[in-house]
Amino acid sequence: MSQRVLGPLVVVVAALLALLAVVSTAPAVLGLSTVPVLAHAVALRGLSAVALVVLALLAAGAAALLGRRGARASDGGVPGGGRLPAWGAPAVLAVVATGCAAVHLGVLVGRGVDPGGPAPAPGGATGEGLVVMTLNAQVDGVTGEEVADAVVTTRADVVAMPETSAALAQDVVDAVAARTGQVYEAFTTQADDRAIAATSLLVAPRLGAHETVPGPALELGAVVVGPVEGDGPVLAAVHPPPPIPPPFGPFPMDRWAEQAAVAADVCRTTPGAVVAGDYNATLDHAPLRDLAPCVSAAEEAGAGGVGTWPTSLPPLLGGVIDHVLVDARVWDPVAASVLTVGATDHRAVVVHLVPR
Repeated sequence: MSQRVLGPLVVVVAALLALLAVVSTAPAVLGLSTVPVLAHAVALRGLSAVALVVLALLAAGAAALLGRRGARASDGGVPGGGRLPAWGAPAVLAVVATGCAAVHLGVLVGRGVDPGGPAPAPGGATGEGLVVMTLNAQVDGVTGEEVADAVVTTRADVVAMPETSAALAQDVVDAVAARTGQVYEAFTTQADDRAIAATSLLVAPRLGAHETVPGPALELGAVVVGPVEGDGPVLAAVHPPPPIPPPFGPFPMDRWAEQAAVAADVCRTTPGAVVAGDYNATLDHAPLRDLAPCVSAAEEAGAGGVGTWPTSLPPLLGGVIDHVLVDARVWDPVAASVLTVGATDHRAVVVHLVPR
């Protein structure tokens, strides 16, 4: 390829890649966080950072190669009298890509990357507070005993379980009861006949009797309960669909964004609520960008940058799509942990809340 064609082509490609790298760091600012590719890139900030570092190394190599080639040809710049040397565009791309990788990592570190350990017992010495766990069971991909291990270890009071049938929920209840004598209430919603559309919620007996209350019609299920008596918080397990549009999957992007916002609205519109589940969205996506008066409990407690999906990736490379959202006017998240439970492709998020 002639220098006359190569020079401008390098500039154009480098400029496009640099623009994509910059936009990937904060697509919501431009209203692009629900657009295919960008929505997925920002969901996997750690993996995006790795990809950008690789891009920076390739661009730096291209700059060095073009610099040597230009020196041999005694070509001081882009053909046509441009001031930018032939190696200048990839060199700039290398710098931009490195900076954007640092931004991605900085966001994760700012949200907290300590996976922690088991959450403290409810309220510590005071006996107050709440321990909440959310775990997507990947269509009953874990056993009741495995989930019971996590429940007993963390002393979870509330367990939100997307992709969990009534049968598996009951298995967990039975396994916990056999070990502790505590019989949890189990609530399950089956949104349709697909196995993926079952969502369950377990509530510890110390919180009193609960009953289902009206909740959102989410495509993959939602369970909302409130106390039969007293003034306890509304508790919910939610599961909006993932952003897998046709032809790759059955969930259009606009449907995903709408449902994720509806799931978050359960917390935003319900005083004192605790809403946990697989939101299939991160805090960088528009539906979860403005949660006020709610917050992500894991982020507040220093574990909001630890990836929850998929477990096949290291925690710092995965997406943070499983959340416990709480009304920050009522609850103070004081501890959080991200745990591997069985063979499901999601990690469990466990948070310890105390009343303000």
